[in-house]
Amino acid sequence: MSGKAHIGTSGWNYKTWRDGFYGDTPQKQWLAFCAERFTGIEVNGTFYRLQEKSTYKKWRDQTPNGFPFAIKGHRYVTH
Repeated sequence: MSGKAHIGTSGWNYKTWRDGFYGDTPQKQWLAFCAERFTGIEVNGTFYRLQEKSTYKKWRDQTPNGFPFAIKGHRYVTH
């Protein structure tokens, strides 16, 4: 059996990454920055609270067409 693996991060909004990873990239562009360097990303925020439909659209618009997100299940469902 063959498959496709995606390499990415678990989230992208970490201020401690600013100096060592993001550099001068403005915070509102961090998702796009990651999407240029990885083949997928896990969304951590969905574990803690439900996201607005507009938030998903914003994420989609900041990433390449077809960019995969792994959506973490909400903590009240998974734990």
